[in-house]
Amino acid sequence: MRLTEEQLRTIQRIVKPVKNQAGNIVGYKGISEAARQLKKSRPTIYEAVKYLQTLEHIEKAKRIIPKYVEEWEQSETVQRMKNEWKKAPVQQERNLLYGRLAWKLLGKKDPADWDEEDYRKLWLNPDFQNPTTGEIRADISVALRNWMDLTKKFEFKSIFAAGDKGPKGAKRTHYLKTYDEMVAVINNIQFPDTLVGFRQGTESGARASSLFRTKPGDIDQTQAIINMYEPKVKKFEPRTFNDCTINFIRKYIQEFNFDKNQPIYPRFQGTNGLTNFNNDLKQAGEKAKIDFDLTSHVGMKHTFVSQSSPRGLSMETIVAQTGTDPGTIRDYYLAIDQGKIRHEIRGEPYKEPTYHEFINSLDPIYRARYEQIRGNLHRADGLSTKPPKPKEEKPRKRRAIAWNAIESMVKNPKSPNIDIWKRALALHRQGLSDGEIRQRMGWK
Repeated sequence: MRLTEEQLRTIQRIVKPVKNQAGNIVGYKGISEAARQLKKSRPTIYEAVKYLQTLEHIEKAKRIIPKYVEEWEQSETVQRMKNEWKKAPVQQERNLLYGRLAWKLLGKKDPADWDEEDYRKLWLNPDFQNPTTGEIRADISVALRNWMDLTKKFEFKSIFAAGDKGPKGAKRTHYLKTYDEMVAVINNIQFPDTLVGFRQGTESGARASSLFRTKPGDIDQTQAIINMYEPKVKKFEPRTFNDCTINFIRKYIQEFNFDKNQPIYPRFQGTNGLTNFNNDLKQAGEKAKIDFDLTSHVGMKHTFVSQSSPRGLSMETIVAQTGTDPGTIRDYYLAIDQGKIRHEIRGEPYKEPTYHEFINSLDPIYRARYEQIRGNLHRADGLSTKPPKPKEEKPRKRRAIAWNAIESMVKNPKSPNIDIWKRALALHRQGLSDGEIRQRMGWK
């Protein structure tokens, strides 16, 4: 087994033990993800896990963590960031990663003390910039702006703009363009929670971070609305759905018996949640022969925007559903087509079905696929793709007949049912087995 210390730390971070009620380790989750990231075989990952499970090797693994990481972790500001973002582990991991890189670049200066000049150094640092545009990358700028919020440096937000999103219109080709592509992806999704999440996302334009927070209590069936919390803007966005979609989601909730305040996508919680969801979508996209990597963002939000506008949804409605400002919608999404413009200005015929009709036409496809794959998930403290082990039914042992007790009862003339006990005792004295006696007496 040839693995570097960094690879061992990666395995420690990704692979987690699965314990039964007695606290015993019965398996591990994250083996496949670790194998994919490290480009190693699953048996190799298993061997590494066994290696790390012994006490001496666990202690050794702890000692190889760089000292600067331990120093970073001891910061009170870092602990505040962890607490502030504990309900959003994916964003928390991003904030901590880029925060630690910035901390090193600034000579290990505590984030609480970063001033305007420090942020200027970070915004202009070549390692943080998109080489094609010379602007800070969007994901890094978002993380740094979260540090501004945490440390109450709000005034810097007006000075340092959000990161570069890439060339305008660069993502316009990354969405499901036709009805047939939608059907192909639906029919290649392997798990019911992925299917439900894909439908909810493509019909609302919600970010994955908002989608995964959905709980049964967020659904208002009378108005066909799901109140979805958007952590990026820190507010709830009420999103309207067709009745068939609300009923589809509620069927899934009822069949998997989610509590009112329990997230309905438990497989997609935690640090690896988004990765799990995107892996499911990517696999479905590959099988459906989609010509780009299908992910939660381009596969759902871009699909919603780019399919809803040509089918009659106004910019105002699209902005309300997605929670994204009109300028971004116009610049980075294919939000309107020439056919709609010519119809509204010139009165030329417009043959596209309405968005409502489009969604209704997909409903039977979703329902048929759900019935095909509903058994691919098994409920046990959340959702698991591993079927539960069937309980072994042990043969019931019959208790031996207490003949000494029966003899005592027969000797007592006041014993109830004495005639029955006399008959049974007579058969016993004839040498019959207990089983034969039970059969003749009609006992179970």
